Amino acid sequence: LWETDTRGAIPLAARAYRVREVVQRRAGVPERHAKPRSPFVGRAHELAILHERLAQAERGQGQVVGITGEAGIGKSRLLAEFCRRVPGNQVTVYEGRCLSYGQGTPYLPVRDVVRQMCGLREGDAPAGHTAAVQRRLHARGITAADDMALLLLLLDLPVAPECLAPLSPEARQVRTFALLRHLVLAAAQQRPLVLVVENLHWSDPTSEAWLASLVERLPDAAVLLLGTYRPGSHPAWGAHAAVTKL
Repeated sequence: LWETDTRGAIPLAARAYRVREVVQRRAGVPERHAKPRSPFVGRAHELAILHERLAQAERGQGQVVGITGEAGIGKSRLLAEFCRRVPGNQVTVYEGRCLSYGQGTPYLPVRDVVRQMCGLREGDAPAGHTAAVQRRLHARGITAADDMALLLLLLDLPVAPECLAPLSPEARQVRTFALLRHLVLAAAQQRPLVLVVENLHWSDPTSEAWLASLVERLPDAAVLLLGTYRPGSHPAWGAHAAVTKL
């Protein structure tokens, strides 16, 4: 900070601050077991449709529901109420969010899902995260070093450059798309899966392309994909036969 007077510019004392911790709290679907801030009124028809689609997914008929509406109309609250009613001991719920400033970050909402899938916790050392990712891949029968490196790269974890050197950018994306689909579909074989992605109108192009590739493979999977977006947005998978629009 500087002050200017007849003597010219002189420095002023400034207070310095240090970041002590980061609180992970973002807009979107609140935690499923969090206490509602107000009574939930109406939306019985929409909730019924979501539960019907979940029942179809549980029978192995993958479903997609696109929930569209203006900002503040209640898309997130509807999803929160639905997720609270999903039996946690029978169905797995993973949630990802697109952010207004994240459209240039590839895989941003997908990264949220992978972190939950691998059980990564904020504050753990990178080595602990790497070990958790390795355990998850091994549990799914994936042992290739380059697959491990691709997932670590997606999560911004340390990767040895030589692991990915032979792969072109195009090949990396193809392998990453296939790896992510395998993780989701394998998880759904163990227990029906609800996959929530909020604010798709802010989606980065890579995540949008991956979601479209996943939707193509959902007809025989126990997966319910729920996406929210504002009017004027047109997800690439919007015209698929498995899609219901609310």
